[in-house]
Amino acid sequence: MKCTVCESINTDNIGITPATDFYDRCNDCGSIFLNDLTKVNKDMYNSDYVSNLDGNVEYRKRYAGVFFYYKELFYHLLKKKTGRYLEIGFSNPGILYGLKKAGWDVTGIDIANYSQKSLDEFKSRGVNYIQGDVVNTKLKGSFDFIWASHLVEHLDSVEIRLLLSNMKDLLTDDGVIYLSSPSADLYGTDLSISFLLASCKPEEHVILYTADTFAKLASEAGLTRRLSEAYTDPVPGKFQYQTKLEWRQIFTKGINE
Repeated sequence: MKCTVCESINTDNIGITPATDFYDRCNDCGSIFLNDLTKVNKDMYNSDYVSNLDGNVEYRKRYAGVFFYYKELFYHLLKKKTGRYLEIGFSNPGILYGLKKAGWDVTGIDIANYSQKSLDEFKSRGVNYIQGDVVNTKLKGSFDFIWASHLVEHLDSVEIRLLLSNMKDLLTDDGVIYLSSPSADLYGTDLSISFLLASCKPEEHVILYTADTFAKLASEAGLTRRLSEAYTDPVPGKFQYQTKLEWRQIFTKGINE
C-alpha cells in the first residue's frame, strides 16, 4: 500500500497483533499509518471522554508537569514571560490554568463536547474556550505560544499539512510551538512491542511519525525545529505496555540556532 505521508510504495504490513494488522509501515520515511480509515471512531471524543480525564488529578499533574519541565526553555525562546497562549486539543486544562494564573491570555480549542460544568469552570478560570478543530476553524489574532500534545497522530496526511500551515499563520514572528506524539522511531528497537501495543489504536490513531519525518513536514510548512527529544520514561504505576513512548519537538518561524 502507498505511504500516506511520502507516497512511497516501499511499505509492509506490521501484522504483529490484531490491532497492528490495520497498520502499514513505510520503509523509506518510517511512518506507520492506518490502512483502513473506516476503523476511526470520530465520535469517541465526547463529554464522557474528556470528563474522565479532567477528573484524573494525577493525569492533570503529569500533563502540566511537562510544561514546567520546559518552562525556562520556552521563556528563553520567547524572550518574554507573558503573552497569548493557544492549546489545541487540550482535554486537560492544567496548563491553561497555570499560564492564566501567571498572567497569560489563554485560549483552548477542542473538538470535544464539554459538559456545562466544565464550560462554567473554564469561564470562571479565565479560559477562552472554542469548540471546533484548528484545521477547519478560523481563529482570530496571533499567538506567542502554541501547544498540541498527542494531537497529530489523530489526523490524516491532508489534515496534518493544513494544521501545520494554520499553526504557522497563527504564530507570532518570535513565537514557539510545542508538539508531541507517539514516536515511530521506536519501531524495531527493544521498545518496539511496547510502542506498538500502546500506540496502534485503529479507532483513534491515523499516522505515527518519526521525529525527523514530522520535522520535514513542519519545514515544508515554513517552521524550523529548535529541539527534539525522545521520552520513554514509564508512567508511574502502569505496566510496561502503557509506557509513554513519544517524541517532543519545539518549532519556531526563525532560523535554527
